[in-house]
Amino acid sequence: MRTINTFLFFKLFFLSSFLFSQGIVSVQKVGEIPLKSAEGLFVYSLPRTTLAIKVVTKSTNIYSGPYFAYAEEFLGIKGAPKENSIEWKIDSINIIPLSEPDPDEMYALKTEKGFDYKSLFDLTKAGIILNPSIPALDLPNPVVIPKNPETVPDFREMSMQGFYSESADTFYKTIIKDSLSIKVPVIKPKTVSKSIKEKAHEAANVIMKIRQRRFEMILAEDETLPDVEVFKADLDMMKKIEEDYLDLFIGRRTTEFHVSWFSYTPVAITRESQFEIFRFSTKSGISDRTVSSATPVFLTFEKDGRSKGLNEWLQNAIPPIKNHLFYRIPDAAVVNAIWKGDLLTSKKVLIYQFGAIVPFPVYENK
Repeated sequence: MRTINTFLFFKLFFLSSFLFSQGIVSVQKVGEIPLKSAEGLFVYSLPRTTLAIKVVTKSTNIYSGPYFAYAEEFLGIKGAPKENSIEWKIDSINIIPLSEPDPDEMYALKTEKGFDYKSLFDLTKAGIILNPSIPALDLPNPVVIPKNPETVPDFREMSMQGFYSESADTFYKTIIKDSLSIKVPVIKPKTVSKSIKEKAHEAANVIMKIRQRRFEMILAEDETLPDVEVFKADLDMMKKIEEDYLDLFIGRRTTEFHVSWFSYTPVAITRESQFEIFRFSTKSGISDRTVSSATPVFLTFEKDGRSKGLNEWLQNAIPPIKNHLFYRIPDAAVVNAIWKGDLLTSKKVLIYQFGAIVPFPVYENK
């Protein structure tokens, strides 16, 4: 940090030494002293740091399978989802410091006629001062609050046997023989749709057969191993079929990633210790304040305080009225993103407004 500040100072010193011999009359903060004439003025801003916050969230859609009720009974799988749901997770947070003009720290340079402004633009390129007409931070895209998908995956019926079973109804027919009434049983075949449990049982049997066959192929106890590529393709195909059948019991999951952008401009002097950036819920993702299950994601700052001594020294000095070029020396801070007491990310950045505003003398040409 000391190396950066020293570099800025000497860069400013050499640039300013050239500038001040070229006709700068005075420097004043915009709004503090009444302006008599706008002729020969160059207005600049001190830089301030705004944090662009890139948030990547992951949504997992969970769809219940049609045979979920028999997952434990037929396959020993516990906890199969009973209904469709969605789960959200914060995948990553990236904190990006960006410089922009500070509207509260604007200064006006009074110059002589014929002043060469090229050197002032050199100061601007160096980031020591900024053009106040530069637009404010423009995020790549506005805040995105994704909607839950409405499409439900199609669970195909994969039974290897028919969907119907044959049964028979027995009823009795009365016939008269030799003046006697006799009831004769009559069997009438009929087709009956299989129950969900029966279909689930058949599907479970297929899964077990696939597993047994794969086990036999790997051990190769009763046959010669085929070509390696063919063998691998067969195993992959069997695995895919097994997974399709398992989906009927344990359901399916689909995952999507979503990018949202936020911004925050740190405040140098405040009583607040944390600042809400957005709200998040594992049920609804990035949410607004109306969602009861959503809780805030906060930013906190751990200031290095390296410019504290410089600020105290400057506060005890006699404040300059004019003929001083003002610039900022940034200070460092560790920025933390916290949700429900958990640290999501931490990054050390330079923040201009946490630093010191330093005057550099401008000598009048006489």
